[in-house]
Amino acid sequence: MNTVIMMWRCMKQYKKDLRAGKATKDDHNKPKITLLDTRFIEGMSEVMMYGIEKKYERDNWKKNMDPERILDAMLRHSFDLAQGEIIDPESGLPHVYHIGCNAMMYAYYTNNYGVK
Repeated sequence: MNTVIMMWRCMKQYKKDLRAGKATKDDHNKPKITLLDTRFIEGMSEVMMYGIEKKYERDNWKKNMDPERILDAMLRHSFDLAQGEIIDPESGLPHVYHIGCNAMMYAYYTNNYGVK
């Protein structure tokens, strides 16, 4: 069974149990991951898997890459999308998922190395 579906079912049961007074959890000020679109995350994962299968080793992007190269890739995908090209011709996957991956990669460098 799809992991996302299993997590959704667990969350649904958790909410039901919470309403019944069975459990409490102090999660104030913690990220609410359920606000994220699971299909978008899955799409980003497909892009990352494509990269691993066709081009790069796993986590290659974490190995001291110049963040400007990540921005360049994100802009190329953004410009292609803005010009009406929805699907990246190389990967066969939507540009928007490539943009999401590039944003994640850039955020990694910003968060871990203070890149601005």
